Amino acid sequence: GEEVSGLPCKDEIDTAATRHGLMNENHAIREYGRSVGIDFVIVQKLIFEPGSRFGCTPDFLIVNSERSDELAYEVTTGEVKCPYSFDAYIGLFMCDTPEDVLKFNKAYFWQVISQMDICGALKGILVAYNPDFKAGKMKVIEFRKIHLTKYFSLLQERKYLALQLFESVRSKLMSSK
Repeated sequence: GEEVSGLPCKDEIDTAATRHGLMNENHAIREYGRSVGIDFVIVQKLIFEPGSRFGCTPDFLIVNSERSDELAYEVTTGEVKCPYSFDAYIGLFMCDTPEDVLKFNKAYFWQVISQMDICGALKGILVAYNPDFKAGKMKVIEFRKIHLTKYFSLLQERKYLALQLFESVRSKLMSSK
């Protein structure tokens, strides 16, 4: 619809939960950085491959290395979740592995996998954060591509199917009078 109309799909969702997440995201990124000894991360960066219909905006990127011969970087993606309700936060905090996250919240899991895929990252970080907790206010769950290859394969299949469906619908819309 955006491509055919030239207009954005819908307005941003504004709820107490989204405001809570936006308000605490930067604190979580700083806290995570301090916990692993990183002073600098990249934030607010849209990542996409030219010509691709897929892109992402990880909450933060850690540059692991740079290839000077071309403008290319090896990065770790970072996604922050600051669940508004205590039960949602505690549920995410109890996750220890990416598979636990998949069982708890599929959207969180697939967001990290997709960001890693689009950025070509071998590692992704999911940070759960709630500043109101005196203990346990942050949990870090590490995603390693080498242990999640079946999910990356499934993502590629689904992206292919999504592109086929997109082209089919777009073609039908464009050929309509």
